[in-house]
Amino acid sequence: MNQSCKNIFCYFLMFVSGFCLSQNRKTDSLLMLLKNAHEDTSKVKILNGLSRRMELMNEYEKGIKYSEEALLLAKKLNYKNGLSRALNQMGSNYINMGDFDKALTSFFKELEIDTSMHSKTKTAGCLGNIGLVYYQKGDFLKALDYYFQTLKIAEELADKVRIAIQYGNIGLSYSVLNENNKALDYFFKAIKLSEEFGNKSYTSTWLLNVGNVYMNQNNFKATLDYSFKALKLAEEIKDKRITANIFGQIGIVYGELGDYKKAEEYYIKSIKMAQEIGDKNTKAHSLGNFGNFYIVYKKYKQAFHYLYEGLVLSYSIGAFNNVKNNYQQLSALYEKSDVVLPDSTGGKHLTKESMRLRSLYYYKRYRALRDTLFSQENKKQIVQKEMNFEFEKKETALKAEQDKKNIIAKEELKQKEQQRNYFIVGFVLVGLLALFILRGFQQKQKANRIIIGQKNLVEVKQKEIIDSIHYARRIQTALITPEKYIHKNLERLNKN
Repeated sequence: MNQSCKNIFCYFLMFVSGFCLSQNRKTDSLLMLLKNAHEDTSKVKILNGLSRRMELMNEYEKGIKYSEEALLLAKKLNYKNGLSRALNQMGSNYINMGDFDKALTSFFKELEIDTSMHSKTKTAGCLGNIGLVYYQKGDFLKALDYYFQTLKIAEELADKVRIAIQYGNIGLSYSVLNENNKALDYFFKAIKLSEEFGNKSYTSTWLLNVGNVYMNQNNFKATLDYSFKALKLAEEIKDKRITANIFGQIGIVYGELGDYKKAEEYYIKSIKMAQEIGDKNTKAHSLGNFGNFYIVYKKYKQAFHYLYEGLVLSYSIGAFNNVKNNYQQLSALYEKSDVVLPDSTGGKHLTKESMRLRSLYYYKRYRALRDTLFSQENKKQIVQKEMNFEFEKKETALKAEQDKKNIIAKEELKQKEQQRNYFIVGFVLVGLLALFILRGFQQKQKANRIIIGQKNLVEVKQKEIIDSIHYARRIQTALITPEKYIHKNLERLNKN
């Protein structure tokens, strides 16, 4: 190892150590809080937080124990939010362990509480988890039913994260049903949304599943391209569960391409990592694929070992799609094997004839389970589920559009009524104003008439006074002899 590689390796170790230390510190902080916590809602939150920490650290059994403690205390306090969270976290840990029946029990209890609280967000999350469990159990009809229910609520809430998850989940169901075009359509929609809000875990998962669709179409180059893109993101975020699944898929591709060593390497990595984190479902899936790989390379004893271990594990966790595949692979193994194999029911070695019968036995079980899981009637119902969802979606959109039109019409009617009322009020005000003006005019006219009457009276009085003066003057003029006249008469007398 050169110095540059050593430096990089040291930085990597420092990063991992720092990451683990950070996780441990968070856990230690919660444990310290728990030690001093009172029996109240805060303690429920701490216990649920510890359950989540255990899940992130792949300590699923410890996580369940913390959830159980949280559940008991939340019940005692009648703390519904705490109950819901505890059941949700418990179900999540059971999924990671591959115990699907217990996961379903937890989620259905949670759904009852979420519904009673009228929480659409919690209800949507719980419905999505129930769909996921049914998918893992191989009941794709029920899975799609719950996925579409979740998608409907997510779209009502405009919750892009949940919409992306349901796109991916619906794509998974279509992929298993070999509806490849529909599957790719939903996966690419999921990738686009998950990249928008920057969730590498979701993006990695959907890239992995796009690769799986291309593998179903024997496009192995595209499968490897998308698988390694997914692996890069998964390793960046240290998500071992996704990484284990990716290793398994890469192993299948290298097996198909005839690269025996690389195929074996990645299968072993997948099984080891799944075992390490307690992911029974991924482990069972990889065991089955690894066993099938050994059939192709005619290593029949190794094939039997891995297939039978995968069958037992798949059956124990209720992963019936895996069980179906194991039946088919065991049937092929007993048919093709040129060595005598053990009897899976008792451990005894079989004769050639009994191996042929055992092959037929597994084939019949495979067909029966396949017909149950993938019957035409089920496919019709699955298609109907999507049609119902699209119909309800369009119906909801039409109703929303009609409601919008009704609101607009109601608003227009309201505006017309307001305009009419304004007109009436305006008309009344104008009428009152006119009456006020008319009354004022009449009062003014009356006042003018009074003034004119008084003026006429004054003029009459003035005329009477003036006439009296003139009359007096005439009398005075008539009674008093003018001076000129007197003077004239005096002169006449003097002459005489």
